[in-house]
Amino acid sequence: MNDLERIELLFAEVATENALPPFEFDDDGRTAVDIGDGYLFIEADPAAIRLSATLGRVAPEAKAAVYERLLEANLFGGDTLGSFFALNGATGEPVLERELATERLDAAKLAQGLENFLSLAAAWRERIGKIAEAALEAAAAMEDAEADDVDGIDIEDDEDPPDSPGMMIFQ
Repeated sequence: MNDLERIELLFAEVATENALPPFEFDDDGRTAVDIGDGYLFIEADPAAIRLSATLGRVAPEAKAAVYERLLEANLFGGDTLGSFFALNGATGEPVLERELATERLDAAKLAQGLENFLSLAAAWRERIGKIAEAALEAAAAMEDAEADDVDGIDIEDDEDPPDSPGMMIFQ
């Protein structure tokens, strides 16, 4: 039995023990699994199993805020538990990625690694949604503020500004 076959057997054991559908790998050791609100991509080779989970599309107006937070979280891996963020250039979606070493990997460790990774991906999917929502609300508030002057008085382009006590208007 070669290393990829051993890894596929570990995934089969995890699927059986956790009442999951079977993982169906292609000849290159890759598979994709629909996880409801995204996809889990798995790529296995003799040295490592690479996990990648999509985290959802981000509205253009929220990208700067979301990407900034993801880059901050990547620093030293503290907020990612050793995983890291990347960007799928084809779809524009942020993804969470992690690598599991196959040395001394058994079904229990694989199941725990998958569970931890999927929980982390779900938490970040929710966090990204909140960051994006706040960014969109801030953008809308900024648009509203641009329509009003500082005192909250709408000033039409053809109107003169109102006189203010202590302010002299020169004409």
